[in-house]
Amino acid sequence: MNFMTKNAYKRFAPWLKKINNLEPKAASLSDSELAGKTEAFRRRCKNGKPPDALLPETFAVVREAAKRVIGQRHEDVQIIGGIALHFGKIAEMVTGEGKTLTAVLPAYLNGLSGRKVHVVTSNEYLAKRDRLWMGPIYEFLGMRVGVILPSSGYQDRQKAYEANITYGSYNEFVFDYLRDSRLISTKDDFQEFLNDLSGKQTIGPCQKELSYAIIDEIDSILIDAGTQPLSISEPIGIPAAVHIKAMQTALRLTKGVHFSLDEKKRSVEVFQEKIEEDGMLPYELVELGEDRWKSYIRSSLRALHVLEKDREYLVVNQRLIVVDPFTGRAAPNRSFGEGLQQALEVKENLPVSAETRPVLTTNYPLYFNHYSKLAGMTGTAKTEAKEFKKVLGLEVVSIPTFLPSKRRRGPDGVYATEAEKMNAIVQTIKGCQKEGRPVLVGANSVLKCEAVSQILSEWGIEHHVLSARRHEQEAEIIAQAGQTGRVTVVTNMAGRGVDIVLGEGVAELGGLHVIAIEHHDSRRIDDQLFGRAGRRGDPGSGQCFVSLDDDLFRIFRNNEKVQRLLTSVSKEKDDTGKLIQPKSVEKKIMEAQLFIQRYHFQLRKGLIKQADQIRKWRESDKYNPFADNWDHFVF
Repeated sequence: MNFMTKNAYKRFAPWLKKINNLEPKAASLSDSELAGKTEAFRRRCKNGKPPDALLPETFAVVREAAKRVIGQRHEDVQIIGGIALHFGKIAEMVTGEGKTLTAVLPAYLNGLSGRKVHVVTSNEYLAKRDRLWMGPIYEFLGMRVGVILPSSGYQDRQKAYEANITYGSYNEFVFDYLRDSRLISTKDDFQEFLNDLSGKQTIGPCQKELSYAIIDEIDSILIDAGTQPLSISEPIGIPAAVHIKAMQTALRLTKGVHFSLDEKKRSVEVFQEKIEEDGMLPYELVELGEDRWKSYIRSSLRALHVLEKDREYLVVNQRLIVVDPFTGRAAPNRSFGEGLQQALEVKENLPVSAETRPVLTTNYPLYFNHYSKLAGMTGTAKTEAKEFKKVLGLEVVSIPTFLPSKRRRGPDGVYATEAEKMNAIVQTIKGCQKEGRPVLVGANSVLKCEAVSQILSEWGIEHHVLSARRHEQEAEIIAQAGQTGRVTVVTNMAGRGVDIVLGEGVAELGGLHVIAIEHHDSRRIDDQLFGRAGRRGDPGSGQCFVSLDDDLFRIFRNNEKVQRLLTSVSKEKDDTGKLIQPKSVEKKIMEAQLFIQRYHFQLRKGLIKQADQIRKWRESDKYNPFADNWDHFVF
């Protein structure tokens, strides 16, 4: 309690006091009496008792059930977090403070009235883990719990959605929604469609209702991935030869003459007149029309100059697989749109898949806006509090830590070249191993993960790798990552929601040491990686290593100020290559991150504003569904 912020304590102290006063009474109940409270709560809900009035009693019951079933008692700060979630807030809880256990409190309370509660995780691994971990608490109290996984069939999904509490990754929830919308749109009469479910119709909507969602890592889903379009598509019959011709043409084009490349925005602009003037277009593309051939050329140029193998995508068994940029995980059921998937397949000499067009499309903010009540958790929401409030209408409440943090984060190690930086990283790892401390090395992509692994192998350092290419033993690798002297190299698969438990005696040695081999586009993602160390009062440390060859500098190298900086500081280094004046470099990194964050914020604002305009237009008398180019967009 000593570490509570005044704001959180003032707002929720009355509720907390009531819950704590009820704890002895809950503890005095037998198991059957405690479990029987659920039916009593349900009866009171049916008789018109609002959920808010039941909050103190239900939270006290869940706290006692958790203590008995899984041996974990909700601390006061977790109770505070649960209250914030119940009232539809974003609970900013420092990594390691027990968000998973916190979510059980409001999930149970809101599920009593018969409303379906969806607990949304950032990936499949966490959905499965959290359901197995927290499920026994709900089941002890008579609640049904389900989980949605990529491998779940239709009947399994229907059963999971019928449960009181359903766990699943955000991708599973949103694509089930799109599939449901597609099914419903095939019927002229929705009531007729529902009536058919008990008769001839064997396939119906899974979700049925969107009542209350608790989104874990909400900033990753609604902010980082907020502009990502999500679509159900159908083939459009464009022959593979068109994509091959577009790639052959793109390979002949000259940067600065026929096209421009903006690395900051990762976009390509095609100079139509110059391409036509120089006679670069084959007949197969000309006959498609100006808009179509420009689109295919642009996609081919992006495939060549923007997207990178083992970064944005993998090639596995002669198949191109998308890598989720926010979780670092393979997304085998996803594909790039606008011909980009096919352009990459041509680039990698793979069989060219059928090009598709969106039938139904949405994005994460629009989808989650359908829920009657929304709440979220993350360790890094405060910096985006204004956007959450202004764009999404969600308030951020900072929840204090149970124990003061013992995590130490050192200043960036700034080096002139990539080779000098990697040498410093190796020496740091060797030093930690001598002390017996485990090390977690975070890389920004599969490609860089593999490069670090190769360097460590050359130095004879035993290590384990976790990436989209090597994910089969994820649970085992994470379970062992906190053991004495262990070295684990990861992508941002291990950056969110992953709990690395320290081995025996490791805390006394200084805990886990986290190394970032470069900064991410967003400082919040950096913070999530370092948040793997020093959890719940454990000791831990972290440091980022930077070189002037890093992507953030490469992308901004055309900036005159950056050029002058790189020229001046690269001359001032010691014998190891470490820069003598690193502060200027750190400042430029922060500026680059802020630029990227502002750019994506404008995209998100524009997308939501556009969606509002389209919605109003479709509701107006002027709307013609047969001429509507946006008819596939689901709001």
